[in-house]
Amino acid sequence: MKPEPYPHPRHPNVTLWDLPGVGTTKFPADRYLEYVEFEKFDFFIIVSADRLSENDAKLAKEIKNMGKKFYFVRSKIDNNLSDAKRSQREYDEEKTLQEIRDNCIQGLEKQGVESPQVFLVSSFHLHLYDFSALQDTMEREIPSHKRNVLILTLPNICKSNILKKTEACVIHSRDNKASTKGPGATTGA
Repeated sequence: MKPEPYPHPRHPNVTLWDLPGVGTTKFPADRYLEYVEFEKFDFFIIVSADRLSENDAKLAKEIKNMGKKFYFVRSKIDNNLSDAKRSQREYDEEKTLQEIRDNCIQGLEKQGVESPQVFLVSSFHLHLYDFSALQDTMEREIPSHKRNVLILTLPNICKSNILKKTEACVIHSRDNKASTKGPGATTGA
C-alpha cells in the first residue's frame, strides 16, 4: 500500500490522504515518516477503531515534534458503547465514554505527547459524540488562508455548519472581487 489521495469532489484545493498503517512490514515505525513524506501534509488525523496502539502514540509524538497538528480519533464508538451495555451490569454511557477518552489520553501522554486532543466519533451518526468538536477544533486551528476551504468541505449535518459555509462563501466571494481589482483595473462594461 502507498499513500492514497482522495480529491474532494467539490473542492479541487482539498485532498484527503489515506496513509498506510504504521508499523507494518512495508512501513516499519522507525522509517515511516520518510516513507510517507510527512512534511508535505498540513495536519494529521490518526484514526483508530480499537485501543490506542503504541505505534499510534509514537506517530503522534513524531508529528508533534515536527511542529504539525494532529487529532486522534477513536472511531466506531457506537460499537464500544453497545459492547459495554451488554457486559456491564450498571451501564453508564457518559462514564464509558470518559474511560475510553482517558485511556487514549493516558496512552498518548505516556509517549510524551502533551495535552493530546482526542475525539470519540460514531461510524454511523456524525451528530453524536465528538464529531462537531473535531470540526470546530480543526476550523479554529487551521491557518486562516485554508480555513474557508476546510469549512466548505464539512458535511451539512447541523445548522451551524450550513451557517459557517454561507459565511465562508461570502468571504470567498468578497476576496475574489478584491483580488480582481488591481491598479488601473475597472469593473463593469
